[in-house]
Amino acid sequence: MKLCDSCGAKNLNSAIKCESCDHLISDQTTEPETNQNAEYQEKILSKLESLNSRVSDLASERHKDKPVILRGVDMNIYDAAIVILKWTIASLPTASIIFILSVAVAYVLRT
Repeated sequence: MKLCDSCGAKNLNSAIKCESCDHLISDQTTEPETNQNAEYQEKILSKLESLNSRVSDLASERHKDKPVILRGVDMNIYDAAIVILKWTIASLPTASIIFILSVAVAYVLRT
């Protein structure tokens, strides 16, 4: 495992950038090798911590006007949440139709 010089987070030996802070990792800051399962668990924990910090940053008041880039579309976090909500609502009729069709097909195949 490589340790980040900037934040001290543990990263995989193959990592070039820190998964927590995106700082470049030098090859000299490594931990002694452990078994592969522990390394995988550390990777998952590191990613979860990174996601948790990003979510808390987005939820904090100081980032309320920070833009969110969604495949080249610039918008603030509130507009992005509205777009996601609209996409979710728009998918409900499709999901209902697929459910009804699958029940109908299952009924026909049963008889």
